[in-house]
Amino acid sequence: SEEEMDAELIYKAQAVQKEIQEMEGHANLIERELGELHQFKKDLESLEKSPHREVLSSLGKGVFMKTEMKEKELFVEVGAGVIVKKTPSQTREVIDSQIKKISEARLHTLSRLELYHQALQQLVRSIQEQQTQKE
Repeated sequence: SEEEMDAELIYKAQAVQKEIQEMEGHANLIERELGELHQFKKDLESLEKSPHREVLSSLGKGVFMKTEMKEKELFVEVGAGVIVKKTPSQTREVIDSQIKKISEARLHTLSRLELYHQALQQLVRSIQEQQTQKE
């Protein structure tokens, strides 16, 4: 019946809308992660160029302490709790590869969002056409 078709279209539109909201939340997380990585890369570059031996080291939870650098090498966690010594430029390469991966995920998410928006517009048009036919 027509009413069942209406209800089905509205249900589909709501499901697509929910999917869009979840994907937009995901896209926002990706944007934030990218922003943090770009900022980290800048901070790393200024650390590399800095003549100062004293730095503020994060202890976590917004708590810092002044420390003296013995060397410019960094200790980088590479996964599964494994820590490797890397130069700042090697660390930047790691960050660049993360930025590349996350940028690809961002493009994928944005293109899927676009498809979902188009699907939603199509459903809304179908609902409007059915409403017009009833009048």
